[in-house]
Amino acid sequence: MRIALIHYRLARQGGLETRLFNYMNWFIQAGHEVTVIYARKKAGVALPEGVQAIQASPGLALKPFRRIVFSNKAGRILKAQQFDFSLSLGRTVGQDAVLAAANHRGFLKALGRKKRGLSDWSQDRMDRLSFEKSKLIFAASSMMKDELVQLYGIAPAKIHLLLPPIQTGHFSPQLKAQQAQLKAQYGMSPEKTSFCFISTSHYRKGFDILLKAFEHLPAEKYELFVAGDSFRSQLPHIHSLGFVQEPAALYAAADFCLHPARFEPFGQVVTESIQCGTPVLVSHLVGAQEIISPEVGQVIASLAWEDWRKAILALKASDFRIPADYIQQKRLSLEDHMGRMLEVAFPPLKSSIPPK
Repeated sequence: MRIALIHYRLARQGGLETRLFNYMNWFIQAGHEVTVIYARKKAGVALPEGVQAIQASPGLALKPFRRIVFSNKAGRILKAQQFDFSLSLGRTVGQDAVLAAANHRGFLKALGRKKRGLSDWSQDRMDRLSFEKSKLIFAASSMMKDELVQLYGIAPAKIHLLLPPIQTGHFSPQLKAQQAQLKAQYGMSPEKTSFCFISTSHYRKGFDILLKAFEHLPAEKYELFVAGDSFRSQLPHIHSLGFVQEPAALYAAADFCLHPARFEPFGQVVTESIQCGTPVLVSHLVGAQEIISPEVGQVIASLAWEDWRKAILALKASDFRIPADYIQQKRLSLEDHMGRMLEVAFPPLKSSIPPK
């Protein structure tokens, strides 16, 4: 089969970029011909062997219009090449299927904002066209599916739930056995309850909520380690780690992972933490809440810092028992993810799924 994957940027960072390379590798290993259509490529990024790349550069287009130009060019390539199956990772038109990893209207609603300029107009327009014109939509969570129906008027039958996969070989429950050594590596105190927070978009992910909560938590009992954008903390028990290249070790080192997001279509940090043996606390606005059971974490139905403080004070590690096969139970491995995608997109392809 001739497969086309469409994504604006080729890079080795970011959740969607990581998934793009997982998709390329999986389809190549399954014996398919793979072409990736892209606009920008980060220097030094190499594609998997056997993958053909076609650039659809937006050229000198102004920033608000670059995605529109890219979509138009990618659409012409798809029409000319006649692929058997085409999948876009977002905001293009002309493909068979698109991932709904997020949506701009939901983002604006969650943050209490209104469309204010060309950037908002462009993002909203491309979301709407992509959802309306694609034959299939793969929603990252039930929350995303509901928003596409309510905010964009998309028919529910067109939207299929496809939770993001996790790299089970990279994030592993076995790491938890090294927790004492990993705590020492990050400077965590064995006498304190250690929390981690991983984000490169601190306000949207609710970092200010945690700052206020920890301001009112005793420093001799609790500590927070933050990976992502660097900052200077005035509190002795909040520590900025800056960008962390390998977050798996940080998850395993911490006693709990916190994610009080104001808008999170899914939240890979949730499944990554659980896979590393660390319970999670998430807000009710995190899409991954649908896979959180009492044995792996809690959903806090509030963004008020006082409620998060109370939830943290009430935590007991003994209340959580993460099953070693939890990710397999929820069918979040890459193999299960791809199997679900192909069953929905083109049933005959199901026979091409590699054995586990």
